[in-house]
Amino acid sequence: MNITVEKSIGKSARLRKQGRAIIVTIPKEIALAMNWKEGEDVVLVQDNGALKIMPQTVKPRKRRMSPEELVSDLSTRDIRILREATQPFQQLKPAGQEIF
Repeated sequence: MNITVEKSIGKSARLRKQGRAIIVTIPKEIALAMNWKEGEDVVLVQDNGALKIMPQTVKPRKRRMSPEELVSDLSTRDIRILREATQPFQQLKPAGQEIF
């Protein structure tokens, strides 16, 4: 069975067995044209009898914010409300590694 790559590149590849998987090698010209590098993750999508190979798009992890950054946009009123709401918990002894 051959796989033909359409568009302007026009390369083909042969499927081969490796262990329990079927492998297709992507020609270097196609990988370069797609800006793919070894080790990158791709998504395989079966679409109406065709197989599409697309780059894996992952949302970048958000930077962890410090406690100061988390409360920097709070107004003094918000801080007062927060302190009042958490007041009952301030009297409790730590049960783990909480810092008060």
